[in-house]
Amino acid sequence: MSGMISCIVEFSQFYFKLGLFEFDDIFNNMLGALAGWCVFRILRSFRRKSS
Repeated sequence: MSGMISCIVEFSQFYFKLGLFEFDDIFNNMLGALAGWCVFRILRSFRRKSS
């Protein structure tokens, strides 16, 4: 989902000539979303163990 949103934003920047279109932005956004998801899963597992 985050990759799709990032692609839409980047391609709209390219199409409307607003901002700068870069593939590394898409990659970094997807990597950040993956890292956030991993942190969420880790914290959620700690919460379940303490209950």
